[in-house]
Amino acid sequence: MNRNRKFFHAGLLATSLMFIVLSSCQRSEEADLSQLASSKQGVKTITLYSWDEYFSEDLFDEFEERYGIAIDYQKYLNTDEVFQNLRSKGGAYDVIVLDDASMKRAKAMRLLRPLEHDKIPNIKNIDPEFVEKAVYDPGLRYSVPYMWGTTLLAYRTDLVENIEHSWKVLFDPAYAGKISLLDERMECFATALRVLGHNMNSGIEKELEDAKTKLVELVRDQKARLGSDNEMKRHLKDGESLIAMMYSGDAALIAEDNPIGFFIPEEGATRWTDSFAISRDSQAVEEAHLFIDFMADAKVAAQSSNELWYATPNLAAYNDSALNEELRNDETIYPTSDVMNRCEFLVDGDKKRIRTLNSGWDTVQSFRTDDTSSPGDAADEIITSPVAESLEDDE
Repeated sequence: MNRNRKFFHAGLLATSLMFIVLSSCQRSEEADLSQLASSKQGVKTITLYSWDEYFSEDLFDEFEERYGIAIDYQKYLNTDEVFQNLRSKGGAYDVIVLDDASMKRAKAMRLLRPLEHDKIPNIKNIDPEFVEKAVYDPGLRYSVPYMWGTTLLAYRTDLVENIEHSWKVLFDPAYAGKISLLDERMECFATALRVLGHNMNSGIEKELEDAKTKLVELVRDQKARLGSDNEMKRHLKDGESLIAMMYSGDAALIAEDNPIGFFIPEEGATRWTDSFAISRDSQAVEEAHLFIDFMADAKVAAQSSNELWYATPNLAAYNDSALNEELRNDETIYPTSDVMNRCEFLVDGDKKRIRTLNSGWDTVQSFRTDDTSSPGDAADEIITSPVAESLEDDE
């Protein structure tokens, strides 16, 4: 302002002209920004709720460019968090990604909306084997498979020699304080049950109690860490842990640039399928169907698998030339039939088993010393609600 006064007499005309030009430009820019804001407000957005780092951002951009629908990618740390949030604010989410056991539970709690298959024509691309084995959702009434894999053990090859290919290695005192476990109650109980020589889906109360004691020993006495899938990767890469429970695709990805090996233990492993579903209270049902159909396209599914290094349940994608040949031939991602015969899907079981798991997991959690924790009692209350206890199938 002072400088304008100093040159007022000498530059009155120039200043006036400049003001007119600038004002005109400003109005033009404001009009452009207003138009842009209006355009952005007109873009429909759907909220995707899933594990972190489980999607290709390039595919989000492609979807928005093709359909004018943006993706709001919300992440969760564990499945307990999912149920807590779906129960309290289900309308905030549209498309959800859940594993098979959680899918069955969400159906029982009536948190999902039945799919309209005529709006997902690419569902035909799903391998018939995954349709037949979808005991968690017969006929895929509520879900469309996205990725599949196993839960295995990964370790630092530069710091661990001659590792025993067994879940028992987690309980070796030599690795006390250097073990990380996924913060997932069913995965952890399945591991303890295997170590004890029991079926990983056992519903026998004495066996579940023994498994709880084994997990308490691991967390309380051997200071095992509990964490998310991303924390498992960080713990190994940073050397905080020498051995970690990990999902197959995560292990394969970090092994590319780090001294990390991984294996399916001799006792077998958890096999899982992660699938898309639509929240019961979704406010963008049409758009949610469109997104699921887009992700089930053969080339899109192949691109997702290539980037994440997870196995695809999409048969058209598996047979498509776009799928990385190295990935297709990777036996850690697509295990041999002999290895797969030792892998099982997690099963919730009856309500008595669920209560026992919940109670046991609360005990295990009470001894953890890491910084993060599960939703705890709030999640357990949801899981054992009257609706969940019915465990009805809506077939």
